[in-house]
Amino acid sequence: MKNKKNWAIALILTVATGIVVGQSRNEPVSTVTSTSTYEGCAYTWAYHDAPDLTQKLSALASSLNPDANIRASLYGEDCTYADGHADFSVMETDFYVHLPVKDLTDEKAFGDWMAQVMQIVVKIPREEVSGNYGFVEFRFEKSETEWASMRIPIQIYIDQAQEKSGVELYRLFTNPIPY
Repeated sequence: MKNKKNWAIALILTVATGIVVGQSRNEPVSTVTSTSTYEGCAYTWAYHDAPDLTQKLSALASSLNPDANIRASLYGEDCTYADGHADFSVMETDFYVHLPVKDLTDEKAFGDWMAQVMQIVVKIPREEVSGNYGFVEFRFEKSETEWASMRIPIQIYIDQAQEKSGVELYRLFTNPIPY
């Protein structure tokens, strides 16, 4: 009984929709002009350079190795308005470290380098880090086509790996721990 009632309701709704659609096809099309302006914004993911932090860290990294290159980047959202201007909201600060190397198999050297850089990053005063801690991405480059890369989430490093170095640290983040 209940199924018959549901079928009857569905049939009535289908017929009523058909009648309304059929009638609307015979009506003239009108153009609507809106005079109101949307004052909101469109959000898009965005990266912005952090030049002051990059300069500070570059000096420290090059004191460890003059061939090293490090840059800081802010990750978040741009809120772009109709007139083209945008406001940026930072979600996290990320770091990118590049080091030219001769050998891509020296896990001990890589882990020791990562430990030195991570110690510099975690000593940055918290008020100089915008948003949350992000990650440090290491790129060890033998050539343009031969390189190794990994990301270390800063908070995971602080919580679980500050005392590690060498092969132990390198392998911890090449065989990622669950977050």
